[in-house]
Amino acid sequence: MSKYNELISNVKEVMDYCKNDNYLEDINEKFSDFKSKYKILFKMIIDKEFDTGIFLNMIVILNKIDNNEITKQKGEMEFGMLLAKKYKIPMDLDDKDLLNISNKYNI
Repeated sequence: MSKYNELISNVKEVMDYCKNDNYLEDINEKFSDFKSKYKILFKMIIDKEFDTGIFLNMIVILNKIDNNEITKQKGEMEFGMLLAKKYKIPMDLDDKDLLNISNKYNI
């Protein structure tokens, strides 16, 4: 997972910094590079809407794709299934239905 170690480390650093009660005062300046590169991820962390489990599962799936253990489409399906379980989307859908939902919501 070396390709993603820096991202994981940066996410952890921002999350740790957010434990400080006064973090909003200077967080934008302190992590400006991270914020500009990962705007949505940064916002999720500071708004305390970040799900570490989902993030780490996404990294595992990306690593499998990078190592040619699964195809990109299979990885997208795995991640979609993970989100479906989390958000209680019915699981009796076939692969085509899940792919359509995945494409519709850009997940």
